[in-house]
Amino acid sequence: MRALQTPPRLRALAAALLLALGLAAGGCGPGVGGSGTGNEAAALAAFGASAAPVCSGEIAAVLDCRPGTGPGAVSIPTLPLPVVLADRADSRAGTFSGGMKRRLNLAVAVVHRPKLLFLDEPTTGVDPQSRNYIFTLVQKLNAEGMTVVYTSHYMEEVQTLCKRIAILDHGKVVACDTLAGLLRILEGTVVLRVGRVDALLLERLAALPQVRIREVDGDAIGLVCGDAAKAVVGAVGVLNELRVELTGLEAQEPNLERVFLHLTGRELRD
Repeated sequence: MRALQTPPRLRALAAALLLALGLAAGGCGPGVGGSGTGNEAAALAAFGASAAPVCSGEIAAVLDCRPGTGPGAVSIPTLPLPVVLADRADSRAGTFSGGMKRRLNLAVAVVHRPKLLFLDEPTTGVDPQSRNYIFTLVQKLNAEGMTVVYTSHYMEEVQTLCKRIAILDHGKVVACDTLAGLLRILEGTVVLRVGRVDALLLERLAALPQVRIREVDGDAIGLVCGDAAKAVVGAVGVLNELRVELTGLEAQEPNLERVFLHLTGRELRD
């Protein structure tokens, strides 16, 4: 018997599912909205240009939440929000734009009210209006109790939508936590450009809470800190007290993209 090889992306999605349901080895806490279990119904929305179903007439009635009217039609549950395609209900999906196809896919995925929904990069290649619509619908579905496993390479989407975040690299989960927990992996940085650098100034800066000096390069002093905003306030206070001129300032708080690159590396991927 030959063992079946599961594609890496499918393994990654399965790992994300376990994490979302709190079933991963070692535990990752509660699900990302809702109280999903392994026996609950799930829906997979695979978003791609060729993924939209071919439909027209009665089948497309789902687009504006109307019951079907053709032979053998069944009543269709009302979606939580209109899918904003009512004016194209009589058009074939093959004529839709990328954003319209993704809205159609989303409608088909949620029309039966699944308790668990997979969304795989749903906003790739869509226009800003469709992207905003997808965000709004996902947030509403999640608020109503649906567990959503949302995969994306767009860090701002993840920060906006996800209560818990799993970072996957080569099919393996390398971190799973809340956004605040992941951001604590990295420290903030502050670069001060000053009129003069002396031993007393460096000593006073190094004595600030949760601050250490990373490097000194000419008139630039690089600091690493737990909270960049607090470090700036403290550093400016020291400079004023010692009457040292501040000629430049750069501050950077940790963000999800920096954390992602820190954990997965910067090498280009195939």
